[in-house]
Amino acid sequence: MAQAERRTISGYVLTIVLRAVLVEEKYFVRVSRLGPLPFRRPPGPRTCLLIRCSKEEAKRIRQIAKRRQMSICGYVLYCLERSWGLSHAAARSSTYEKSPAENRES
Repeated sequence: MAQAERRTISGYVLTIVLRAVLVEEKYFVRVSRLGPLPFRRPPGPRTCLLIRCSKEEAKRIRQIAKRRQMSICGYVLYCLERSWGLSHAAARSSTYEKSPAENRES
């Protein structure tokens, strides 16, 4: 069931979070406890989102959040913020790589 849900918003969020979990598991496996990540909850109204995942995926996310001394929600928001920041940075750099004539046409 979790696999079938990957094309929803829940699936989008889960894909980003699991990618971050994979990186942390691969590169930080020897570190038993990492420092908390720099994250500030954005001001404004809050919302709730149900993320469908397997029990194993949930366990992995919980372990990484605990290792980072963060709530699960805080870790998920951090992963999204980081992913969106990287996407915006890539978009900006591709704009700078165009010639001035190409930038005027877009």
